[in-house]
Amino acid sequence: MHLCLSSSFDVEAPYIKITNRRYLLPHYLECLIDKLRMNGIAVHRSELLLRGLAPPSDRDPRMTLATDLRSEIMMPVLENDGLEVLAFTLDAEPDLVREIGACLTEDERRRVDGLAWERDRRRFVATRGRLRHLLASRLGIPPSDVELEYGPQGKPRLSRRMPVRELRFGVSRSEDLAVIALSNTREVGVDIEAVRPVAEADDIAALCFSNPEYVSYRALPPEDQLEGFLQRWTRLEAISKALGCGLGHSVPSDDGDWAVHTFVPKPGYVGTAVVQK
Repeated sequence: MHLCLSSSFDVEAPYIKITNRRYLLPHYLECLIDKLRMNGIAVHRSELLLRGLAPPSDRDPRMTLATDLRSEIMMPVLENDGLEVLAFTLDAEPDLVREIGACLTEDERRRVDGLAWERDRRRFVATRGRLRHLLASRLGIPPSDVELEYGPQGKPRLSRRMPVRELRFGVSRSEDLAVIALSNTREVGVDIEAVRPVAEADDIAALCFSNPEYVSYRALPPEDQLEGFLQRWTRLEAISKALGCGLGHSVPSDDGDWAVHTFVPKPGYVGTAVVQK
């Protein structure tokens, strides 16, 4: 990565990539500042923050990124043909969750208050807060200024008033993990599931899978059926989310309109992301 802070000085630095932006790994930050100063360039940490390169120290909740830019908190797990998927854990420390949630709207806070379990409230705040921070970093605005609107089935999308309306996104959660999928111009959907036994897997497959999918699923060896079921299920869920409908609606039985990408967001999970062709 070449970091340009003036018209005459470039420096190479290690980075973690989040969407189409590259962010400095924290332990290289102070070395970078020292190197710039040695070359006669006075740069303050706040300038790197505004450029989206540094985690802030005196945090303004309107302008910070949702992570401390550590790979174990938010990291890319898939990048292919304009599709990007980032994964992050949801059971963060309470202080971090409060910081992340500082940008939520009043409506989003009411949704949090309506959840019965504290774990569910915490995970909703972590997911929605990180989504806002990530979208804000792409739009160049504070996270609290990101405006969302909702389709008939509740699918969120950027408001028509946003500066980059073409940016599409999808979100999925399972247990303590969440992912965000991004695409610059094409509709996108994503779903993840923890690999856990599903007692009704055969009944669900018979009800929801197309005939070819069901036949191929039943033909798998017993030891492969759980993962095979979850791969097919996450594909259906990803397409239904991309379309903005539930699985009660008709979902195409083939992949003709969708580029389908399977991925492992974390050991013990499976995921599928789809992007419209």
